[in-house]
Amino acid sequence: MGSALVAFSAGVDSTFLLCVAHGELGERCVAATVRAPFVPEKEFAEAVSFCRGLGVEHVVLDADLAAIPHFAENPPDRCYHCKRHLFSRLVALARERGLAAVVEGSNLDDDRDYRPGARAIRELGVRSPLREAGLTKAEIRALSRALGLATADKPSAACLASRIPYGDRITAELLDRVGRAEALVSDRFPGLAQLRVRVHGDLARIEVPPADVPRLVAELPSLAAALRPLGFARAEVDPRGYRVGSLNEPLRCAPGPTGEGCALPEPHPGMIERAVRGGGAQLRRSALAGLPGSPRREGSGEGGVLSRGGRKPPRDLLDSAPMQTSPSSLADRLIAGGDPATAEELLDLLGNAPREELREAAHRVTAAFAPKHFDFCSIVNARSGRCPENCKWCAQSAHWKTGCECHGWIGAEACAKAAKEAENNGADRIGIVTSGRAQTPADVDALCEALRAMRRASGIELCGSLGLVSEADLAKLKDAGLARLHCNLETAPSLFPSLCSTHTQAQKLETLRAARRLGMQICCGGIVGMGETDEQLVEFALALREVAPDSIPVNFLHPIEGTPLGARGVPDPERAVDAVAILRLANPATPLRFAGGRRDMSDETAAACIHAGMDAGIAGPLLTTPGADFDDDRALAAAAGYHVTPRAGS
Repeated sequence: MGSALVAFSAGVDSTFLLCVAHGELGERCVAATVRAPFVPEKEFAEAVSFCRGLGVEHVVLDADLAAIPHFAENPPDRCYHCKRHLFSRLVALARERGLAAVVEGSNLDDDRDYRPGARAIRELGVRSPLREAGLTKAEIRALSRALGLATADKPSAACLASRIPYGDRITAELLDRVGRAEALVSDRFPGLAQLRVRVHGDLARIEVPPADVPRLVAELPSLAAALRPLGFARAEVDPRGYRVGSLNEPLRCAPGPTGEGCALPEPHPGMIERAVRGGGAQLRRSALAGLPGSPRREGSGEGGVLSRGGRKPPRDLLDSAPMQTSPSSLADRLIAGGDPATAEELLDLLGNAPREELREAAHRVTAAFAPKHFDFCSIVNARSGRCPENCKWCAQSAHWKTGCECHGWIGAEACAKAAKEAENNGADRIGIVTSGRAQTPADVDALCEALRAMRRASGIELCGSLGLVSEADLAKLKDAGLARLHCNLETAPSLFPSLCSTHTQAQKLETLRAARRLGMQICCGGIVGMGETDEQLVEFALALREVAPDSIPVNFLHPIEGTPLGARGVPDPERAVDAVAILRLANPATPLRFAGGRRDMSDETAAACIHAGMDAGIAGPLLTTPGADFDDDRALAAAAGYHVTPRAGS
């Protein structure tokens, strides 16, 4: 492209894009920044200052909230309407100025969150060179660092409207309150790597990196008092810490009106392929052709207005800059609340990082995010065997001759007895598990009766692993006491069809979405050791991240004679621990739960798994195989520094 109008927000991505574009295009590059109530004042000031220092022409567009369709109503696709309105103005400005294209700074990682504005950008023909180049946020930070840009380590910023739950009306006054609240918290707690004040009526929910949560909690009474004059009667610090797009979490299980970037998307189709190719240099060359170069000092043909002293980088910078991330630096980034691990990073670490460094990085992330309580579940096998599904790992499938014990529904009284026994053993939760594809109306009624009996018999939380369940049936089960639904992805999306053909992962995901829409917790994991490649292990880990479950049960294949996987053998212990480390780095704050196959590994291997990321477990009898012993795993968890619920009377 011979000229460009760059949508510039002063963030990490658009700053790098503007520098590269201006370095190549010079006066044929123009920057444009929106000034509006949803843009933090500090960000706008930084945009103006940076453009002045760079010597690039800078156009400011004032935005009227009332002119943006549906902005005030704040529907889930608000961003689509806002982007459509603003970028239409940029496209018109570019046409008026005779500029060849409008470019903006989306990167490859942006595909992983709910971003309806992406559709507006595509519809208007706006180019996203960084995304087209296959560049991740981590890579853009590395390139920015090589250019000497201060934004290389700048926290990710977002529109202030992203602090307000969908459906709550947005006003300029509310946006101003949000901005002032974040400025107040930032001033009182300098050095926060990330900060969001989410608004829930008169409640200010504060998100900061997990490592900073304790110091804000300690000061919460005085902080809440300071926020009160801004209209917040209450304040709380989110114990889970800062998460990218936390208000989008319900939408990951419910399609938005635009259908854009929502509903538990499968991993980006090019993600694993790009990682396998190793670096994607040719992709970067083609997508950023014509843009490499360096920022220029005002009145000078080389150098740059760079806050760390600037230098002119080589023209092949985009191909020569290092793209590898060390285990330690990835852990640092995750703990600070930075960008999530990418497929390329995880695959590189799995294949190339020293094993102990990989595991130690995962341990550091676990220590930063995991609660100090080691949560134990138990299960009751309420209906066993004769399952019509053809899952190749499962002893209960009617397709295989395994000698599995088969029995019908055990009844409400037996379920209640199991719940009380689990509670006495120190379990925090019990899951009621039934074989089969789905539940009949009579099955649902029986389950509701059992759940009510279990609630009367014990005080622990109730979970269910019930196959494919409709939203209507889940609503009945929830009313009866079901708090959490379990439904595993089992493995990588690319591997699952070769292991089961009678149902799909899409059907499993719809069950999970239905549970989320009802406000239920979800438990979703799978099995390690079913023949997955390194690429598929990473794919599986990232697919789980898209689901965003409340718990990830990690099974290690226990080969069952008579099943198609019966001769495969148990996973190599070292591979098992590495898999836990990758799952932890991909899912920093989600509990990883020992499940099936635990009894096949030594206590030494189990302890290594806990060190690398396991922070919850299932103990007691499983479905068709022995489970972990409560006392053994309680001792391992305690030795690792976790608190565990004691047995009754102990």
